[in-house]
Amino acid sequence: MKKLDVVYTRENEILANEITGFLKSQKKTGFSLWVWALKVPILSRINELLTACPELRHRFESDEVSNNVDSALDLGCGFCVYWPFLSNVGYKKFVGMDLYSLRQKGPQDYLKTATEVANLFCHPLTKKLIIEGDVRNIGDHKGTFKEHLEVEKFDLVFAKNVDYKKLGSTGIPKDLCDDICGSYLASGGIKAYAG
Repeated sequence: MKKLDVVYTRENEILANEITGFLKSQKKTGFSLWVWALKVPILSRINELLTACPELRHRFESDEVSNNVDSALDLGCGFCVYWPFLSNVGYKKFVGMDLYSLRQKGPQDYLKTATEVANLFCHPLTKKLIIEGDVRNIGDHKGTFKEHLEVEKFDLVFAKNVDYKKLGSTGIPKDLCDDICGSYLASGGIKAYAG
């Protein structure tokens, strides 16, 4: 896979290594989300997402950080490892949704660790909301977005591992991502997902 210079900067490599080191220090035993999170390098995952979405790649390539307080909706957010990189290019409001303990893999501290990653590694002024739940029920939380972040529609809706089947689990169906974008993506916003 060809590396994108925009992702593989020294600054991003340092940040990715810090996040990975933190995840390793928090890792729980057994088969779980931890296995995948530590097996697949963060910058490789971001590279995949940017390759699938030229509009988002352009945001990373730009020398100017947006002065807007841009918002992002992360479907299947896992440990929120993309948020620190997105906060560095101007995204300042994040909502993430994942199954976490609903995966029924035992006490893994997924949500706690995701919250710590977002708090430790995102820009200090970033507003964050992480929801444990199934993205199929995202409509149940619409009022929460507005109440906590003053957001109804998002400038970016993204998901990694869309339509995949591996490691005993399945990704979010592309059709479902498209439906969510239809309801939650702001006019002129970016939708980005990769398998």
